[in-house]
Parts: sequence; C-alpha cells; structure tokens
Amino acid sequence: VCSTDLDIRLGLQLPFAHQVVDVNLAVTNVMNTPYMSHLSLVRSMGIRDMGRDVSIKIRIPFGLKGFSR
Repeated sequence: VCSTDLDIRLGLQLPFAHQVVDVNLAVTNVMNTPYMSHLSLVRSMGIRDMGRDVSIKIRIPFGLKGFSR
C-alpha cells in the first residue's frame, strides 16, 4: 500500500516592540492518512504512526542592553 502524506508549513515575521517576532504554523498528515513508517520499531506489531499533528511556534528574541560580543 502506497500513500503520501500532505504537510503544510507557514511562517511569518511580525514587527513588535522594535524587534522581529517569528510565528510558524505546521500541520503534518493533513488528510489524517493512517500509515506505518518503514523505520518503525513497532511495525511488526501492526501499530500505526500518529495521525494529524498541529504545532505553533512563536519565537521572541530577547536582548541585553550593553552586552556585546
């Protein structure tokens, strides 16, 4: 059985308080297709991999005044 997974990743940078904030949204296995990885350790037991996964990442850089490298 051959199936393909559909993944979507979006990212943007927003100016906020004199710095840039990164916001990322990722959705893996959008169609929630059941599958088994060929590298899975539990493949012989018939346990399928996780279905749909949604994640949000927000990165806010913090700086110290007067700190130089």
